[in-house]
Amino acid sequence: MCLFKNNRSTAHKVLLSNRKWPYSKQNFKRVQNILRDLEWVTPRESQLYELLYDLLQCEEERNLIEELLRKVIFLSDDDMRSKVGEIADVILNQWKCSENDTVIVGAKNNDSADGGDVFIYYLRNYLGWKESRVRTTYNILSEGEYITRVIIADDFIGTGKRMHEVISPIKGEYRNLQVYFVSVGMMESIVKKKYPAILKCTHYVPVIVSPGMNHEKDKRVALMTQIESYLAQRWKDLSLDSYHLGYKKSGALYWNRTLRVPNNVYPVFWWGAKADGTPFNPIMSVK
Repeated sequence: MCLFKNNRSTAHKVLLSNRKWPYSKQNFKRVQNILRDLEWVTPRESQLYELLYDLLQCEEERNLIEELLRKVIFLSDDDMRSKVGEIADVILNQWKCSENDTVIVGAKNNDSADGGDVFIYYLRNYLGWKESRVRTTYNILSEGEYITRVIIADDFIGTGKRMHEVISPIKGEYRNLQVYFVSVGMMESIVKKKYPAILKCTHYVPVIVSPGMNHEKDKRVALMTQIESYLAQRWKDLSLDSYHLGYKKSGALYWNRTLRVPNNVYPVFWWGAKADGTPFNPIMSVK
């Protein structure tokens, strides 16, 4: 529950007397403004304090992180359902696909669970297609079944590498199939730069995400690198070096609350441990 909504003066006194973080009137005002302006942050009030006043060390860092927080594209559960509905409408009414001639497959060739599985589950419910026409992997396509179209589905397209690696073999092996792809979100600038050929496929992605900074020109990249040094070099089985500025330096500012946080997002928003080895409760967390 947000302290600020009920009794501002009482909340102010509590915050100023709390020694866990270096509160001041200026700090209080910053937090209050963020919570007022960003509805998705309000349930994560504690995470916001921990990020701004425990992890970060100076106002310059806080200014950068606040600016990036304000650029985050956040999809609530209702937003997710709305976007899946848009995608289903395109499949049925624009592309004129049906379960008689189309198969939807996930952008992977194994049964490991990921956010794409959840997206496909939602999509199947909207379409109302039988189970055999909606699959979580693409390696079970068969020449023997009667289909003329295949739609590849993934929850988020970051660098475009994964989608490229799925489209290429399908086009190579099934030359008579029309290949489409759908996703809830995509970093268009990264895809265009590294894998422009995939955009030649008919596709529909309702949410387009841009990097939070121009990593080639923005001098604050050094500041973000400093911020990342406050995080643990390893967390679970992940190495921070692999996610510097987001996977492949994607710099994504996106969170679909129904699904996972893409590793293309700046790690300061989702990494789970600090440099001293203690846990870190990131702001893009459901806890």
